[in-house]
Amino acid sequence: MRILYGAKTAVDITGVEEENIEIDEDINLKSVIEIICDKYPALKKDIDDDDILVIHNGVLRSLDASCAVKDGDTVEFAPVILGG
Repeated sequence: MRILYGAKTAVDITGVEEENIEIDEDINLKSVIEIICDKYPALKKDIDDDDILVIHNGVLRSLDASCAVKDGDTVEFAPVILGG
């Protein structure tokens, strides 16, 4: 599974812009987010504070999304963009 860190804070925390992770066949998005947050604990606070959005295959998802993910999917941690 491809993980993209599009938010500058996510890149600062992880030290990479993207990485590939191995996942089990029967896993959901919430579990993937937990795996990433276990690897990078500082990322969890920014996600919980809604400073970083979670996008699965181009679709904005909630943090408790139980949708299934597959090995070829992409999950992106994207910045929140505000305008006025």
